[in-house]
Amino acid sequence: VPHPPLELDAGCEVIVEADRADMIPRDATDDAGTGMIDRERYREQVQCVDERALAAIDRLVAASDDVAMLVMSDHGPASRAQALSTVDDWTDDALVEQFAVLSAARVPEACASFELGRTTVNTTRSFLDCVLGADLPDLPDRSYAVPHENVLEGAVLDVTERLFAADREFGG
Repeated sequence: VPHPPLELDAGCEVIVEADRADMIPRDATDDAGTGMIDRERYREQVQCVDERALAAIDRLVAASDDVAMLVMSDHGPASRAQALSTVDDWTDDALVEQFAVLSAARVPEACASFELGRTTVNTTRSFLDCVLGADLPDLPDRSYAVPHENVLEGAVLDVTERLFAADREFGG
């Protein structure tokens, strides 16, 4: 789902600034003050993206039975107001949600052994190995967060161990 500065309005039209009345302000929280971003607004955008993505996939499959495709997102919904706090202050729920990404692949029968990775780190490499016969080495399966308060400085935090521990706790 897109996010500021590019979003979809309630009619699925692309808008470039999140300053309209029907958009979620970056500092929005629900009425209960829990820090949960408007999930209804997020759901609307997911439905728009779903509709367009499925139509595109249908067109690709109709054009070629053996089309291979990989669809991935860059991060989860961040509905727990992750942008409003430091990574160290995120709950385990918020951390797992931030890293919960969409990964889906359609591969030829010859790639029956292809599996999506636990994270997206090596998924594209595995896909290219399978579909194109490439031989790309795996990278270390690490997960990093960019603290919003330091985004311009290029700071990153390695959250791999915490994320994997939290993910196991939630059944991942």
